[in-house]
Amino acid sequence: MDLTDYTSELTDPDRGNEEQVRHTRGAAVGRRSFSARERLCRLGTAVALSLCLTLSVGSLMSAGSPPAGAATRAVAVSCGDTSAANHVKAPKTKFVIHSALAFGVFHHFIYKPFKAGQFKHGAHGRTFALIKAAASGLFVYHEVHKAITAAQSDPTLSHLVAPLTSLQIAISKVGDRIKGGNVSAQDLENPQSQISNLRSQASAAGAHIEDCAA
Repeated sequence: MDLTDYTSELTDPDRGNEEQVRHTRGAAVGRRSFSARERLCRLGTAVALSLCLTLSVGSLMSAGSPPAGAATRAVAVSCGDTSAANHVKAPKTKFVIHSALAFGVFHHFIYKPFKAGQFKHGAHGRTFALIKAAASGLFVYHEVHKAITAAQSDPTLSHLVAPLTSLQIAISKVGDRIKGGNVSAQDLENPQSQISNLRSQASAAGAHIEDCAA
């Protein structure tokens, strides 16, 4: 601020107030932009959690897995001509969003509870933990499917369709194991490793996937 501006502010206090208001509004906009991704991630995990609260054990047992042959169809799509896929606007952005939601929900509602021993026989709250994990598996499967569709619409991401499809198949198998109550470390380490590799490959392609905070 030069001498003229300083003098003007002294003679016109309202101007100084206006300057402060503009500065405050600008900072608020910056904070909103900075936290937009985090709010979106939290929304996704909240959706997964709401599924856990609304789906009963019976409905999960009957509809927890994709229909028979879904894995085979997924492989067929990944190996087919990606130009036939539905065009997605801003595919890289949507790929990052759906991948972040899928990876975050898998980690926080499936992998992390398993590592904490919540799926073990006799563990406190085991039944609810399994229901929550099974519902989360449905959400993860859906978000990976969305990520595949987005990747098919972006030439820089199309090479990720195959590993994403492999992850989708692994998630389907994990869902079956969770419903049976006999999920093992290997069942979860496999998709966890796939997620880690996908995150690295996506980052190399300019699509940085941040983990969603729970």
